[in-house]
Amino acid sequence: MRSPAKINLGLSVGPPRPDGYHPVATVYQAVALYDDVTAVVREDDASISVEVVGDFAADVPTDETNLAVRAARLLQAEYDVEEGVELTIRKTIPVAGGMAGGSTDAAATLVACNRLWGLQLSQTPSCCPRCSPASPALSRLPSATTCRRPHCRCVPN
Repeated sequence: MRSPAKINLGLSVGPPRPDGYHPVATVYQAVALYDDVTAVVREDDASISVEVVGDFAADVPTDETNLAVRAARLLQAEYDVEEGVELTIRKTIPVAGGMAGGSTDAAATLVACNRLWGLQLSQTPSCCPRCSPASPALSRLPSATTCRRPHCRCVPN
């Protein structure tokens, strides 16, 4: 799964809500920089592992703090999946650069594991930055029906 980097063109963070989260509004743009996430099923056990390769591999954790591992583990637990997964992330998005590398790797992991484990879950609408330049966090993103890019993998509800 290809996971694109983005840059924030605008970012607004509001005061904390009662649940502790801050409302966030952002305007962002995809850039021509990607990580690639591959997932291979582990039928022998339910473990989840990650190997990180590429330009920024040394800066990415490969333990339980890795966002892709956390995403796979949550999906596995939520749907009682007995198989594990071996993840490989080819890292070309700079780490801690505000380009959403870890977040998009986690999102790509969810999509890959959904397919790999045959869960047939509908995907939450999360349009790529090219399709939806304005995105309020923690709320429903615009439907992908407005996407006009044939290569886009956005999926509406």
